[in-house]
Amino acid sequence: DNARYLLFIGRTPATASMGALNRTMKSRELGSKIVVVDPRMPEIAYANVEWIPIIPGTDAAFLLSMIHVIISEKLYDEFFVKNYTNAPFLIKPDKKPLTEADIKDGGDPNAYIVYDKNTGSLKKYNEKGVDPDLMYSGEVVLKDGSKTQVKTAFLLLAERASKYAPPEAEKITGVSAETITRIAREFALAKG
Repeated sequence: DNARYLLFIGRTPATASMGALNRTMKSRELGSKIVVVDPRMPEIAYANVEWIPIIPGTDAAFLLSMIHVIISEKLYDEFFVKNYTNAPFLIKPDKKPLTEADIKDGGDPNAYIVYDKNTGSLKKYNEKGVDPDLMYSGEVVLKDGSKTQVKTAFLLLAERASKYAPPEAEKITGVSAETITRIAREFALAKG
C-alpha cells in the first residue's frame, strides 16, 4: 500500500489476486509508478503503466544489470544493507559463510563473521559497535592455523553483477542500456 515504485518482472498485477490488483491500482492513483518487464504486452500496460519488452528468459540478466547500477552508483541504503542483510558476512571459497567456529576453538557455528572497519579485525556480525566493511576481501587464519581467502557476500554480488553492466545486458535482454540504467535509478531512489 505504501509502495512508490512497483516493478513487475515476467508477471503483471493482472495475473495476481484481485486484492493485489486493486492495491496496485490504488497505488498508481496515489502517484506510484508501475513498470512491467515482460516479453508480452500485458493488459495493464494499456493504462498509465510503463511496459519494457524483454527477450524471453533474460530476466536474471536484467536484474543483475540493475544491481550493478545500484551498487556501482552507491544508490543502496548502506545502513540497511549492513545491519539487516547477510551482505557483510564473509564467505569462504566453498561458498559457506565464515563463522566463529571456523576461527576459534569452541566458537559458535551460528555466529557469522564480518570485517569491522572500526578495529580492522574480524568480529561477530552482531557485536555492539561493529561497522562491517561491505567490500572486504582478504585472507583469514582458521583455528587449525591454515589460511583461506574470504570476500563479503556483498562483494561477491557486486562482482557477479559487474558482468552485466547495462551495455552487456542490452545485448542479452534486448532492453537498451539507457532504459536499464534509468529503471535501476528510479527503483533505487523511490521512497515508499
